[in-house]
Amino acid sequence: MTFESMATATQSKEQQTSENRIEVCISSLKRDKELSKVYSAFCGLINSHGGFVTISLRPDELGEVIDARDLERRIRQKFAAILGFDNMRDVIINQTSELSASKMLFKVEGMSQLCTLHYNIYIPTELQIIPLGSANEVQRILQPKRIIELDPLVQANDYDKVLVYGKPLADESVCLESKTRQYKLLKAAKANRTSLAERMTNNNKFANTISAFANHRGGHVYYGIDDDGIVYGEYVEDKNKIIEKVSKAINETIWLSEDETFTPKKGKHWNIFFEPVIDEKGREKTQTFVIVIYISYCRGGVFATEPESYQIVNGEVVHIPFQEWKRRLLHSTFQICPVAKSNFRTDESQENYYAIMETMMDLRNRDKREDFITFISDVKQKFKTVDVQLSTLSQEATYAFRSGKFDQAEKFIQVYDSLQPQCEENMLIPGSMGLYIKSANKRARGQYQESYELAKEGLQTADMLTSGLIQAWFCTHIALLANILANKESDTGKRVELVNEAKCLLGNALSYSNHVKAANKLGKAVVDLQQKVYIHLSQLYLGLSLNGSLSSYRISAEDVRLARNCLSMVAELEREQKLSPSREVQYLLALSALLFREYKLGISTGDGYLGKCYEAIELATDNKFKEMLGYCQNLKKSFEGSD
Repeated sequence: MTFESMATATQSKEQQTSENRIEVCISSLKRDKELSKVYSAFCGLINSHGGFVTISLRPDELGEVIDARDLERRIRQKFAAILGFDNMRDVIINQTSELSASKMLFKVEGMSQLCTLHYNIYIPTELQIIPLGSANEVQRILQPKRIIELDPLVQANDYDKVLVYGKPLADESVCLESKTRQYKLLKAAKANRTSLAERMTNNNKFANTISAFANHRGGHVYYGIDDDGIVYGEYVEDKNKIIEKVSKAINETIWLSEDETFTPKKGKHWNIFFEPVIDEKGREKTQTFVIVIYISYCRGGVFATEPESYQIVNGEVVHIPFQEWKRRLLHSTFQICPVAKSNFRTDESQENYYAIMETMMDLRNRDKREDFITFISDVKQKFKTVDVQLSTLSQEATYAFRSGKFDQAEKFIQVYDSLQPQCEENMLIPGSMGLYIKSANKRARGQYQESYELAKEGLQTADMLTSGLIQAWFCTHIALLANILANKESDTGKRVELVNEAKCLLGNALSYSNHVKAANKLGKAVVDLQQKVYIHLSQLYLGLSLNGSLSSYRISAEDVRLARNCLSMVAELEREQKLSPSREVQYLLALSALLFREYKLGISTGDGYLGKCYEAIELATDNKFKEMLGYCQNLKKSFEGSD
């Protein structure tokens, strides 16, 4: 490029930036549409060389005006998650001081990185359908020559066909919902006038599942089977109407070949089957079917709907058309020089942080109290930085409240808070970990709801960091709290919601830990975490709360089987690394609950559950795990109360 052309390009950019002035008026932060107007304006400017956003704060129906600080916090959190914390600070600059109290002015810088608010493309995990959240992840899906998993692709007829009313699926070796199968039961209330076809397809979840299965290995969605895998079927009045609605919904998703979009064809890219439900004597129930929808793997990728990304055209915020969005995503300089959500200033500081944390956690979990104190003293002498002091304080606080020394733990936390503003590394790390230890301390005190809310807040901060163990720790911690709250919940709907949340979080924790494990880093910490995840996943299936209480709701034989599988995974992981004393207490509690549930279901005739519970009590007593000892005693009381 010549000097003249560079000057012309620069001038053109400056002229365009000066013309990009967007005004947005909002009156409530509770309305998603109003916040969406704000986010789309920022997104459009980032994708169009920058400019200015003026936000007018109008009074709502009650005459109240939005809290400007709250609005700015939401904007910054939104774009920190998309662009990375450091980039967000450089791109979005508040200039409110130039305007009145009812107006906010932001200068927005343009970026070569394409800003997308929602990619609207999904993948399946063992526990849920999840959206992809970064350009790099989406790009991998869009590569037509990408290598898929070694497992075979799911074929159209590869589904369960023996469907007995009120019974689980015939193939008991099949897990419940997975990366290739989803169950739905859509029996409507009498007041619900919508047709079965509409209830199947008139929601985002249908399109999301289509996208996820097509982006992985293919899969089946079963309508007429509940979350426990029990067959009930759906009452079908008009098969053709269902086929028509399903076809329309699938055609509205975006399927890609190597170069362009195409319309998926029934019988090739998807299919639908109506399998009759029979009674125990083999007789078909009148007009009752399990509707099975098959989705094939799509080599080019499938979006549930168009990605949400904007640009400025003639002073207006407009949606970027899909093909243009795809071209900009694949050819943006961001793909060549990705902007990571960096946790640390240097690789050396990151390695020091995690090496220190891993050793402290290992000594703490194995109850090597003297070694733990000596190691911390040595570390403080060698690394005289605020960052290292914060990492040691977090573990000292954890050790204290685990031992029931809550006042001492509070003192460590107070020192942590006083030092946190002086941190030299990314402020997100001490900020999120500070919330973690506060939440864990409240959990140890039995303040579960407060602990849960603090942990959720901490995860929001941690999600702005590069994927790693910090997010895995948070996901596991919140899952444990959700399990405790579920066992205390009298409302069945809320209880199921909390249990499902816990399962999803534990699945996410495994994903984060596998990412770290694949990089051959933090071996001990990763294996310990995965042992913990599988133990607590077994507890979810068994209705066993972290605090040792057993739920009174029904636990099925399938739940027990899945719990035993989880504990088998713990045994597999123990080949890599012996269970720490604290983890062994948790394992014994889960095993005790498993034996109890098997005894009550008649699966086993023994009562060895009490023996395992006493082993856990003895181990917790020997290691002075005051918090865990309380959990052991609670489980023992649960057993006694069930007799």
